[in-house]
Amino acid sequence: MGDNRRCLVLVVEDDPSIAEFVEAALTDEGYEVRVTPSGEEGLQQAAKERPSAVLLDMTLPGMRGSAFLAQLRRAYPSDIPVVLMTAAREEPAQAELAVQGLLLKPFDLSRLVQEVERVTEGKCRPGAA
Repeated sequence: MGDNRRCLVLVVEDDPSIAEFVEAALTDEGYEVRVTPSGEEGLQQAAKERPSAVLLDMTLPGMRGSAFLAQLRRAYPSDIPVVLMTAAREEPAQAELAVQGLLLKPFDLSRLVQEVERVTEGKCRPGAA
């Protein structure tokens, strides 16, 4: 069963304050976290250490979140759940983007943890070796 696998969350976010908040919050909950500030680095990290979930900012420098998502889906069609993190007030269509969750910025700690727990449920266990 997959629930003994470690929970690795990849955070693709260029805003250092948001990235640090997310990393600290998820680490405190027992998740292993990798943070990358760009889509290109995020794809490299995903290939190196296949994450249990990805938290993706849609407005990244260079490669936009939608381009990152398209390349991730080509490499891993549905294996890796993705939660969008966006400040856009028009809610993107989750089904259209093939993502499993949405966090509207600013979001609070409990909402962040709840979303990550929901998309990783049964796939891994926080704090597992």
